[in-house]
Amino acid sequence: MIAPGRRLIVSADDFGSSPSVNDAVATAHRDGIVTACGLMVAAPHSREAVEVALTTPSLDVGLHLTLSDGRPCLPQGAVTRLVGPRGRFLPSAAAAGLRLSFDRRAAAQCASEVEAQFAAFDATGLRLTHWDGHQHIHLHPAVWRAATRLALEAGCRWVRLPHEPWRPRTRYGLALRRTEWILLRAMAPWARADAARLGLCTTDHVFGQVEGGRMTEQTWLSVLGALPQGLTEVYCHPGSEYEARQRRFAGGDGSELSALLSAGVRRAVGAADARLTSFSDAGDARS
Repeated sequence: MIAPGRRLIVSADDFGSSPSVNDAVATAHRDGIVTACGLMVAAPHSREAVEVALTTPSLDVGLHLTLSDGRPCLPQGAVTRLVGPRGRFLPSAAAAGLRLSFDRRAAAQCASEVEAQFAAFDATGLRLTHWDGHQHIHLHPAVWRAATRLALEAGCRWVRLPHEPWRPRTRYGLALRRTEWILLRAMAPWARADAARLGLCTTDHVFGQVEGGRMTEQTWLSVLGALPQGLTEVYCHPGSEYEARQRRFAGGDGSELSALLSAGVRRAVGAADARLTSFSDAGDARS
């Protein structure tokens, strides 16, 4: 059983996607509140990210499965149904998900690509503490089936299941975020039931989708001011192009990195009587 009180895992996604992300994750762990990150094993700067992680054993590293808006581990010829003419995955999880749902060859290639990404993570020498998906693609049944088997074989039981209340704090992209939120809410019950059946571990609460790319100081203070009891994961994208794009279009009150380093945010963690923790420290507790 999960211990009473409030415990908080702070995860940074897209590790390995760019030098700025790698620097932001390292800084936010060393000087801020980040306790975990998700590695994109085929991203252009994943090797540098692995070097950072190998010298930072206190940082939990998980596999951020990528089957949209990224590049594959396998050669282009092995994933022809998953990529476009430039050898990159389709730009959105919605487009990738539709193809996986109606194209058997794409689903078969997906299983091979997921296996390749798990193998690539294993080759880093890092301990796999958790897994999830870029743009939540891991919740698609074709990805989920392949990933859950491989994760359990690797001895990794923690998986992210996004399920947060609809409480948007900014207006930009509201319709798109609402659509994604509805889809995630619809998928959450079967994913949670299957995770329980398989013996996978999930946190009690997850925040980060509704304000994706906009986890600024004000957003953090709002989340922490109403932090629920139990084990919570809050995920963010410090230093990423995704975050930069959201700030350009929506305006903003600071970067995600500055929020993670903020003394005010750290005080709010204390005021919420929350203990920063990690997937490693959370052990085998299941929600």
